[in-house]
Amino acid sequence: MGWAIERPYILRRWPVRYKKVCAMGRSTKKVGSVARFGPRYGVKVRRQVQEVEKKQRVKHPCPNCNHKAVKRLGAGIWQCAHCGVKFAGGAYLPVTPKKSFAIKDIVGKAEGAEEEVEK
Repeated sequence: MGWAIERPYILRRWPVRYKKVCAMGRSTKKVGSVARFGPRYGVKVRRQVQEVEKKQRVKHPCPNCNHKAVKRLGAGIWQCAHCGVKFAGGAYLPVTPKKSFAIKDIVGKAEGAEEEVEK
């Protein structure tokens, strides 16, 4: 044990559960969840990923019961925690912008068809 006498700091290490807490704040205040990338991939790409992840992790309104309880289960799979309905949607958002435009277009055409039938 000659090496322990020469280097006593090896024997005096704190266990992980007794790790001293730093008085400073967390270092991921600005970068958030993309801190895991470190300096890699560039600022623009990391900001884009951060915006997508923020939108993805928010609770969304359910198309069935309109409660804000929809969470993402996997890529394109969404489930409402309130009514339990499971449905397919976008990879990062339950309703993609193209789908919302398509729904508006279909509803508009259906209303126009109803008006023509009434005339």
